[in-house]
Amino acid sequence: MPVMSLRRLLMYLILCKASPTQQSTVWRRSNHHPNLWEDDFIDSLPKAYNAPCYVDRAEKLIREVKEMFNGMSTHNSSAQQHLSMVDNVERLGIDRHIQKEF
Repeated sequence: MPVMSLRRLLMYLILCKASPTQQSTVWRRSNHHPNLWEDDFIDSLPKAYNAPCYVDRAEKLIREVKEMFNGMSTHNSSAQQHLSMVDNVERLGIDRHIQKEF
């Protein structure tokens, strides 16, 4: 069973609470073609951002985002602000780094 993203889970819970009389949910299906490129080929491509300066900067930014989440939980931020922050982090594609803070 695929793991549901946090945003999709929150939207599902909100929709369930908003319409308790709804019997079933119709999910759209798509017909995506499988990837033509093997993982080995993609991994063999040169990576321009493996230099130590990029790695250090990425770690620093991840720490700052974690501190923002920890600060939101200690400063009584509203649920809307917290959900907005989660949404922004997921859109940036960095949610995998801060799963514990969610």
